[in-house]
Amino acid sequence: MFTHKGTCNIKTPRLCLRQLTIADASDFFYQLVNDKQVLKYTAWPYHEDIAQTENMLSSWEKAYERPAFYNWGIEYKGKIIGNITVYRLYEDTAAAEIGYCFGSDYWNQGFATEAAKAVMDYLFHKIGAEKIIISFADKNPASGRVAEKCGMTYVQTLPRAFTTSENEVVDIIEYSKNRCVD
Repeated sequence: MFTHKGTCNIKTPRLCLRQLTIADASDFFYQLVNDKQVLKYTAWPYHEDIAQTENMLSSWEKAYERPAFYNWGIEYKGKIIGNITVYRLYEDTAAAEIGYCFGSDYWNQGFATEAAKAVMDYLFHKIGAEKIIISFADKNPASGRVAEKCGMTYVQTLPRAFTTSENEVVDIIEYSKNRCVD
């Protein structure tokens, strides 16, 4: 059973994971939602203008009032470079599914692994999750490497389970990790 606490700040050696505000719209727009390469394997639509991003962030600001809403902006050196969120909670099994994306300038530098490990620790030890799941498009093997670096193991491949932002139907690969009892 979860003990929901909402999106609390999390610090790592290089990153600050925190709630996003409308003031983050410029970074979020230019780093993430205005870059088709970044969005290729996410559920987010491409943002044509910053007003779309402001509207999305405004809705998230309201959602932060809900204790079961977990959505962090990832800040590095004062700039939002990514996002990590719990996009599915399975209350009956105390499992949480997380997803993340980063501006392409910040790929292959360990930021996704650092952020995912921090969120997993928070979910396991503060929220009471028993299992964390990461699912990713088979054509995005970098997410698989993040899952493996987080100590996760392969669970299954779901054929033709996701349609990308470019309308390509891809397989989804699922990894998970169970909470270790100390």
